[in-house]
Amino acid sequence: MGYVLAGLSIVIVLLGAAVKVIWDENGKLNAEKARIEIELSLSKADLQQSTENANRMLSEKNRQLDAIRKAAEEDRAAAVESAKIQKDIEYATDGTSCVDSDPVRRLLRGLRNAQNYGGSLPIDQIPDAGRPGKATGVPATAGGAGR
Repeated sequence: MGYVLAGLSIVIVLLGAAVKVIWDENGKLNAEKARIEIELSLSKADLQQSTENANRMLSEKNRQLDAIRKAAEEDRAAAVESAKIQKDIEYATDGTSCVDSDPVRRLLRGLRNAQNYGGSLPIDQIPDAGRPGKATGVPATAGGAGR
């Protein structure tokens, strides 16, 4: 019976040691799991920040492209108007055709008004200004011309 008791005590000690080793391994695994979860949450936060930065950069790039497109459209419109005026000048039969064209008359009226009245009068204050848009397709002003 002494051998049985000794054998049983050895088995109990070995089982206790095995439980202790398993318990320690379980603690290590739980610590490793917690470390991995922290790294994963940090990686998610980094990914979220990177995504937000990329979206901001894309938004800024789109805003810049829109501004470039708008500036190009304005430049194109100015070039078209300039080409129309240049065409009027080239096809003028004498020196008075250009001077009598509506855009030039409007410009001269505006300069005269600015010089004489400090620019406080509307452009079409001089009577018999001519038809708006006559030579280059310039649209009429709100008040109309030729008052």
